[in-house]
Amino acid sequence: MTDLRMWDEHRACVGTRYRTIAFTQRYHGASAWQADWPAYGVGTHSQDLTALIEQLDTGPVHLVAWSYAGHVAFDAALRRPELVRSLFVYEPGFRLSSPTRKRSRR
Repeated sequence: MTDLRMWDEHRACVGTRYRTIAFTQRYHGASAWQADWPAYGVGTHSQDLTALIEQLDTGPVHLVAWSYAGHVAFDAALRRPELVRSLFVYEPGFRLSSPTRKRSRR
């Protein structure tokens, strides 16, 4: 599990051309968890991400994500396409099976 610091070198590379903002997702990083937080998951993190983009009030953003955050970025872009100008996802993880679908036995 990482936090916003993993993006420091990347931000330095593109920061001369773009305004870059990195953030640590809820439940990640060193901050203490709060008892009243919603359940951990893509939906929670996607809502947090779209709220951050809305608060920035800069128009559609170029969104970059890695690993689990890729699923968060995909979800945010699908739910709120007007907030995302472009999306780059590196090495998104994947599920081996769906919990809603049972495997057939042969």
